[in-house]
Amino acid sequence: METKVAVVTGANKGIGYAIVKGLCENFYGNVYLTSRNESLGQQAVSQLESMGYHPKFYQLDITDQDSINKFRDHIQETEKGIDVLINNAGIAYLLNTTDSAIKPADIIISTNYFGTLRVCETLFPLLRFNAQVVNISSSTGRLSSIPSKELKKQFSDPNLTIEQLNALMKDFVRDTRNNAHIANGWCKYPYTASKVGLSALTVIQQKYFDKEISNRNISVNSVHPGYVETDMTRYVPIKTSRDQSPLTTEEGSRAPLYLALGGHGLKGYYNMCVQTMSKQKKYIALSEKIFLTDLVSQHRNEIESIKTDAVNASEKKTWAIITTEFNSVPDHTKVTGANKGIGYAIVKGLCENLNCKVYLTARNEILGKQAVSKLKELGYHPQFHQLDITDQESINTFRNYIKENEGGIDILVNNAAIAYPVDVKEFSMELDLLIISTNYLGSLHVCETLFPLLRRNSQVVNVSSSVGHSSFIPSENIKSRFCDPNLTLNQLNQLMETYVRDLKNNVHIKYGWHENAYIMSKIALSALTIVQQRQFNEEAQNQNISVNSVNPGYVDTDMSAHTGILTVEEGARAPLFLALGNHSLKGQFVWKDLTVLDWYDSNTPELF
Repeated sequence: METKVAVVTGANKGIGYAIVKGLCENFYGNVYLTSRNESLGQQAVSQLESMGYHPKFYQLDITDQDSINKFRDHIQETEKGIDVLINNAGIAYLLNTTDSAIKPADIIISTNYFGTLRVCETLFPLLRFNAQVVNISSSTGRLSSIPSKELKKQFSDPNLTIEQLNALMKDFVRDTRNNAHIANGWCKYPYTASKVGLSALTVIQQKYFDKEISNRNISVNSVHPGYVETDMTRYVPIKTSRDQSPLTTEEGSRAPLYLALGGHGLKGYYNMCVQTMSKQKKYIALSEKIFLTDLVSQHRNEIESIKTDAVNASEKKTWAIITTEFNSVPDHTKVTGANKGIGYAIVKGLCENLNCKVYLTARNEILGKQAVSKLKELGYHPQFHQLDITDQESINTFRNYIKENEGGIDILVNNAAIAYPVDVKEFSMELDLLIISTNYLGSLHVCETLFPLLRRNSQVVNVSSSVGHSSFIPSENIKSRFCDPNLTLNQLNQLMETYVRDLKNNVHIKYGWHENAYIMSKIALSALTIVQQRQFNEEAQNQNISVNSVNPGYVDTDMSAHTGILTVEEGARAPLFLALGNHSLKGQFVWKDLTVLDWYDSNTPELF
């Protein structure tokens, strides 16, 4: 089996050094620390070796094509390929320099943009299947950093080619030489222009890979690592508020490491490391335990599994991944599930990111099989099984099938939900009851039946909603009961039974329940998540199972009457992040942008 290979450019200090250290801790393979200065690079490797890490060093000057070619030849001969490429090398310029912008523009654009481009063009042929490419951008690498609307239009052209982007970057250099760059609508600083160019390059590169005839499923993303305290930040034009102190290099490496280690489903994105956290939100990539705990144990478990399989192939463990779906309800309702919408996108994302069995389930067998056929046309191979989450016999049949054929489950995504159309004129008690029966009780029954099949380190994802937050409960008394940290499953069920009784008697609004049954169902599902996690934590034989709820965002689906602002792929991003397991979250309420919200907070989160 080929040894995996990770390459980091400009890594003898700062963020690059911290990224190499993080890869040595969490990436099972050879990690190459490269730098232009051989002496400083060797010193960095020696320092890491004194800590117990074993990176490899190779001299690489990204502004010298001969140097890049030599590195390519070395990798091709000794490693045969690359799995992770992190383009971190870059320079800034002193703001108080007495020189004009001419020299900075020439040097900075040549290094940060064209140097990175040369590295990519030379090393991309060596990228293996499922490789991750991370381009280190900046907070200034956003399109909004360009003042001119016309220039913004050119940079954001969905059909922009590398040749056209190169011409734009050369135009900037020419305009700075003529001291006309500001008058012509460019940003003031060459560093900013170089990072905007790098972010735009990321999008183009991803499109090229997506169009490959033999799709290698390569991901290219750019990332703002945060305002990090390094030598470079003394030279970069970034303003911070008084309450923002620079990040450490370790903190700055977390978002790049998150992208480099894979399992996120992101392609062609610009990812920002959020430093200021409001309303107790926490950016996932800044969680200290993401890479240092779960990823290490996960990779070790995979290695042990491989060793076991080599000894006895008949004992090979098959991953069974379930996305539940509810499909047949009255015509005036909207449905989301695995045969379409977010559920379909989640299945597609799982097929892309995991080499294992993925089960797409649906109540309607015809629609479910049509969805599977469509995915097979795209080159994916999900399995189908009929499942009606409102029918206990159907759930039992599915459980028996999985138990007999797979032996267990590693990922369970509860995606089923029904709701009123967004333009509904009046509510119906009959439909309200069906919503509770499906969204809450149906998901509960699936969990109670399938949980005994969950394997160690399993991930359970309950797809909630932006309105599934406790702050949407009008009554403070009812809210306090939902927010009781010791709430049991029996007590939660009793709360929902009380809600249904009040609903039937048409006194639910009077007694402080929310008037919308969909909102109550999602609040209950979010509360159920916390209860379920506590139950797993208290098991005598702790299996390290994670249960989290997630708001996928306002997505353009049938359920939203196609008024949503996100694509189904964007809506699948947060559920996929949780399902793929590269995190340490347990019992959390996760937002569409991968932030963690305090579910008990009295402040209502912004919906969109």
